[in-house]
Amino acid sequence: MKKFIGGLLSAAIIAGSLASPVKAEEYKNPIDFYYPDDTWGHWAETEMLDLLQADILKGQQIEDRKRGEIYLYLNPENTVKRAEFVTMIVRALELETTKQGINFTDTKGHWAQNEINTASVLGIVNGKTATTFDPEGKITRAEIAAIVVRAFEPTVAFEKGTALNFTDLKSTHWAYDEIRKATKVGIVSGTSKTTVSPDKTAKRAEAAVMIHRALWKEEVGKPNPAQLTTFIMDNERAGYEAYNNRDIDALMLMNEQNHYGMAYTMTVDFNEMNRWWFEEMQEYEDIYKIVGEPTLTVMASSTRFAKVNVQNLKVENTFTYPEIDEETGEKTGNILNGTETQDLSGIYHLVKRDGSWKVYTNDYLKWWLYEDWEEAWEE
Repeated sequence: MKKFIGGLLSAAIIAGSLASPVKAEEYKNPIDFYYPDDTWGHWAETEMLDLLQADILKGQQIEDRKRGEIYLYLNPENTVKRAEFVTMIVRALELETTKQGINFTDTKGHWAQNEINTASVLGIVNGKTATTFDPEGKITRAEIAAIVVRAFEPTVAFEKGTALNFTDLKSTHWAYDEIRKATKVGIVSGTSKTTVSPDKTAKRAEAAVMIHRALWKEEVGKPNPAQLTTFIMDNERAGYEAYNNRDIDALMLMNEQNHYGMAYTMTVDFNEMNRWWFEEMQEYEDIYKIVGEPTLTVMASSTRFAKVNVQNLKVENTFTYPEIDEETGEKTGNILNGTETQDLSGIYHLVKRDGSWKVYTNDYLKWWLYEDWEEAWEE
């Protein structure tokens, strides 16, 4: 038998004695890219994991050659370099430009040269001097607040709310106005009840949380709830139809169009399994159909992010296949058939990319990647 996740993945996850058919040179293990080893239980775990799954935050991969394993670290307590933070902002907002910004002498050939140039053209960042940016320098909480306010000014209503007062934020501080704007909408909070530590070097966790908060504060061009719910159900139904028709090309196209980040990477892998299943297991007949009456509720949405609660998503699988003797691996001559129903309800997480909404994770995916693997390791 196999596990199956409906239209989101439209993918057979082969279990039991069947080996994965994905070629080693083509295989991109989702665990290597989306299973961090150092954020579980951290105060910023939820925000950092969410940005990781949406391909906004990138982790550091360390290979253990002796064990043949790759470990992923988000380094929440590490300090943030100026180039790293600018890259996160540019990635989060999909910023682009064809213009030349400030000609910084210390960014030529740097890995983040394009991102720094884009941010400078759009007026989001300034240099440390008229000619230098200091890409490898550590960034402060005040600098982060200033960059976030400039970057999100077009989509976040910073005039709303009441600014917080801190004993260590003087009106003469260069980022006084920006920090107060960010506190009005809850993007920046204090390091204590009375202090905000504007000149303290920021950690990766702090930077990620501020970006995450800002992304959820965006209000311009928010989607109509029906747009999101219709997209999800159309994707589910089309996925089952393509699977039932054994149409691997349709499944691959759906993945390109409708999935992003973690969902996209996992589906690439699963679709390769589907391809093998369709070609090699033709005696196995199975059909999937939605038998429940799903209810979809938009829990929250912003300009670029949304969460949708999908309930009563019950999927029936009717199957027929030849019985295999567990000891010999040979067919017994018996034909097995039956019906199973799975409840695939859960929260869907969406991000708007290239002008279209895409699923980047959901509860089933998170269970499969995080909890299911942990259960397997424990066994």
